[in-house]
Amino acid sequence: MRGARATIEPAVIDVSAYDTVVVGTPVWAGSPTPAINAAVNALRGIEGKSAVVFCTFGGSPGKTLETLKAMLAGRGVDVRGAVPFTARDVKKEMGMEALADLVRRAEKGMVVQ
Repeated sequence: MRGARATIEPAVIDVSAYDTVVVGTPVWAGSPTPAINAAVNALRGIEGKSAVVFCTFGGSPGKTLETLKAMLAGRGVDVRGAVPFTARDVKKEMGMEALADLVRRAEKGMVVQ
C-alpha cells in the first residue's frame, strides 16, 4: 500500500528493443506487489513505449491497475489498456484471450480501457 520496493534481480530490465510492454501483478492489500514496484522502477528504455497492465486477485483489485498505470505514465509510457483477472478468469482461456486482445490492440495503436 505504501509503494515499497523489493530487491530484485536483475536490477535493470532493458525493454528498449520492444514496442509494447505488458506488466502484471497479483494484488496485495489493493496494490501492486513490492516486486512489481521495483520492476517498474528497473525498466530502462521504457520511455515512449506503449503498455498494457493486468492484475490477478482473489477479493478485489483495489487501486492496483490505477497505481500501475500512474507508475508507468510517470515514466513516459502510454498505457493503452488494463484488465483485472480473478483466479477463475486465469483458468479460463477467455480470460487470457482478453489480455492477448488488449496487447494486439495496443500494438496497433488502439487505446482500450
